[in-house]
Amino acid sequence: MGNLIAGILEISLNGKNLNAVGNFTLNLGQRKREFLTGPDRIHGYSEMPQVPSISGEIRDGDALSATNDILKMTGATIIATVANGKQYMFENAAYTGDGNIETEEGKIQFEAGAMSATEI
Repeated sequence: MGNLIAGILEISLNGKNLNAVGNFTLNLGQRKREFLTGPDRIHGYSEMPQVPSISGEIRDGDALSATNDILKMTGATIIATVANGKQYMFENAAYTGDGNIETEEGKIQFEAGAMSATEI
């Protein structure tokens, strides 16, 4: 018996479970570093903030209003629980996607930025 470390994902939006489809990407908004160079040597590095974000595909369902719950989403709390039991909370989140809904499989590209993200 091994340790489960990947695969299962549960996403909730303001307490409602979403139907996750496939892989999701989480960015906890840590500072991004970039090294600065000149023709003579490495001078150092800069740090810039990143927006905490979560993205992936969800499937439209009866408990979800694509317009009211997703496309107009602001001030939301999103919790992602991954296979190893870790949970990540995105607070004051807003939908940042383009709003496309795929009809063949009922999928919505879910993209959200947040004011903060933490591992809980």
